[in-house]
Amino acid sequence: MNKIIARVTLAVALTAASAASAQEVDTLCRVEWTRPDGSQVDMLRQYEIDDARGIVNVYDDQGQGWVRTLEIKSARLETMRLVLAEVPGMYHELNRVTGMMFSITRHQDGSFERKRGICNRSNKLSFQ
Repeated sequence: MNKIIARVTLAVALTAASAASAQEVDTLCRVEWTRPDGSQVDMLRQYEIDDARGIVNVYDDQGQGWVRTLEIKSARLETMRLVLAEVPGMYHELNRVTGMMFSITRHQDGSFERKRGICNRSNKLSFQ
């Protein structure tokens, strides 16, 4: 656990150093991932929100280091939430009030996977 906290602290510190000029906001989440086979995995998820470009990069850590898993260009700001993806087969959002994240992906075989968790709440969770 201390190793994970150290990684998170380092990742946030490194990102924060570059964030000042790029107007990036980081949001860190503890996530429960339910796979298509029903198994569950606990993981960390980090959202790197770039206000200037309107892009959100998503990084996951399942205990072996941070890996970029998504780059979302179609984010939409609503009063209560930031909708990151709303396309056929995928829905992904961050709730600006509660700090909850939710993601569901439906695969072509009809199975689905769900990710949900609680994020550190940031009052900057928006596009300017």
